[in-house]
Amino acid sequence: MIFHKGNMNVLEFRSKNIPNVSGFRKYIAEVSSRFCPYIDPSMLKEEMAYTVVSSDTEDKLLAERIVFTSGYIMSELLRHQRRIANLKQRPPLLCENVIFLFPRIDDALSKEILAWPHWVLKCRYTQVGVLFGKFWKGAVEQGKNGRDLPIPPCNLFSIRENVRARDPKFFEKAEWLLPSLESANDVNQNVFNDLIVYQDTLGAFCAEPTSSSFDGISGALTQSNFYAKAKELSKQELAKHKQNENNAKN
Repeated sequence: MIFHKGNMNVLEFRSKNIPNVSGFRKYIAEVSSRFCPYIDPSMLKEEMAYTVVSSDTEDKLLAERIVFTSGYIMSELLRHQRRIANLKQRPPLLCENVIFLFPRIDDALSKEILAWPHWVLKCRYTQVGVLFGKFWKGAVEQGKNGRDLPIPPCNLFSIRENVRARDPKFFEKAEWLLPSLESANDVNQNVFNDLIVYQDTLGAFCAEPTSSSFDGISGALTQSNFYAKAKELSKQELAKHKQNENNAKN
């Protein structure tokens, strides 16, 4: 177990085994058998990894920063791993999953804690073909086919590469991002080049990812104003597109 400032603990780092956390293995088994055909092949190829992050914070905004920072770091790692797979001419099934445990925060706030970090990352990474699933503890939802989804036993970010034939359906509430999805191209660009220049540090981490380096980078970013600035810009972008939609209706 690793500790750093910000009340965050890394309990597992990029495990190839499904963590035994709060019934999570049973949840993944149900999702795999009923909804997602990619989990089992990815697991067999050892291209799916699980990181478990816990925090004893009672601060919702700090929890948001932890979620965002972890998602950002793991997104960059997935991009690095994808470049290696492409060089080997091997079609990847890469997926980085991060489980978040916030035992001192009311579960009723779980959806809110994941919402803005997910939106910020979605807006930035769609252009490079990296997508995000957000699954909050206790969520009762239906899939696109109308079937009830398994109820997540904890908060989860699932970070993966895009599947262009299937993914447009996940952009019903952000149709303006569809052109970015359709033309997605990763040329190693910094998707946060207007806010941050952590690429060198992240490059070293991605080349040799360890729990201690993840811990150090996430600690620095969590305590910075990176997320606050990114969130504010995303709020402005969302407001602009909503206004455009209203103008088009009128």
